[in-house]
Amino acid sequence: MSGQGKTISLEEALKLGSQEQFAVVKRDVEKGNGKINAELEKTEGGSRYTNYQKAVIANLEVLGKEVQNLRTGTDVEAGIDINFGEFIQEKLGFSPDDKGGFANLLRFLKLDPSRTTVGKLMSMPELDSSFKWLVPEVIRDAIRTGFTAQPIWNSIIAGDNPVAQKSVTVPNIKRGATPMFKLNEAETIPVGNIEFSQKIITIYKIGTGIGLTDELRQYCSLNLLTEYLQSAGVNLGRGLDTLAVLTLLNGDGNGNAAPVIGTENLGAIDWDNDILRLMIRMNMLGYTANNIIANEEPLRDIMKLPEVKGFNGDTTIANATLKTIKSIPTSLNMFPSGAMPSADTWMFLDVMKALMKFTARPLFIESERIVANQMENTFVTITTGFAKMMQDACVVLDGTQTYASAGFPAYMNPIAYGTYNWGNQ
Repeated sequence: MSGQGKTISLEEALKLGSQEQFAVVKRDVEKGNGKINAELEKTEGGSRYTNYQKAVIANLEVLGKEVQNLRTGTDVEAGIDINFGEFIQEKLGFSPDDKGGFANLLRFLKLDPSRTTVGKLMSMPELDSSFKWLVPEVIRDAIRTGFTAQPIWNSIIAGDNPVAQKSVTVPNIKRGATPMFKLNEAETIPVGNIEFSQKIITIYKIGTGIGLTDELRQYCSLNLLTEYLQSAGVNLGRGLDTLAVLTLLNGDGNGNAAPVIGTENLGAIDWDNDILRLMIRMNMLGYTANNIIANEEPLRDIMKLPEVKGFNGDTTIANATLKTIKSIPTSLNMFPSGAMPSADTWMFLDVMKALMKFTARPLFIESERIVANQMENTFVTITTGFAKMMQDACVVLDGTQTYASAGFPAYMNPIAYGTYNWGNQ
């Protein structure tokens, strides 16, 4: 940065405020193409590299508070899900690398995750007290890694919308009849009956607590602690999976539970009579239902079907291709979920039209020290929820009922939506 025509050096910036230090570090880092590496340590006896470290360490508290404010959001702006390492990269000009921004930051500060412990970050006298602001970020980074590792919710939603409030007003669209009419010159066009209204979606704070003993904090390296914390993140992601599936099944409180149809034969699923019938009907309504959610055994039942296992059938003279609004999928995405009823139940859905996620505050970390039992309790929360989009974009196939007794509901009759009226012409 410059002042009155003079370029301020890093050494001068260290005597000034945090913003001046950030500006100088970012200026020099960007000159080095985003890298501050070992080569820099060879110049000026390594003092310049040390000063870069000092500038960052001295402002870890400022950076920590700033990134927390971004995650918390305001009454008019939703929180941002941002990794501390990514935030540092943006703030100070570091380039991302294959190990991620947070790992890049630790290496820059010369912290070896295989040797450094949480206790060392918080209490070693040779380290600046600002290092304690890294502790919640170490925990959050590990939990977020587990949280995003193998969930199904992020594969079955149309999108994740940031919102500023815990109550969200969204459109409530129900399919209606819109027949086509033959029109004479200057004739008034008849109006169909698509039903449109609004609905209120309530989102909730979801979270869990993690207790870290003094022994764990003092003697367990960051690498090992990360493995432990990632499992907590996986569990949190599984909880969100359950919430997403239950919303698809039961609706979002606005009378839009998934339609349920039976199978041709009780307790069994058939490719032609069940799966193709459902897919064709949903295709006729404009959906591609190649995503299936079920419990373990029902998913295995589908995978045992000859058609899914790759059975070629008899030699044919010609190939038949079904042409509907969209072609029948040639691949199926299978999502196991314990939230589905375990007995012969499958849910087919179009992920682009069935479910939407709303998030007011992304993954958030808070801690408290309990001296009595020498524990550091960390609480992980996320304020989020799901809303159904089109009610018939997900359909449940229930093997405990027959199709003869539980067929498609009237609002899934494609004839009602594709009719025409020639009047007296």
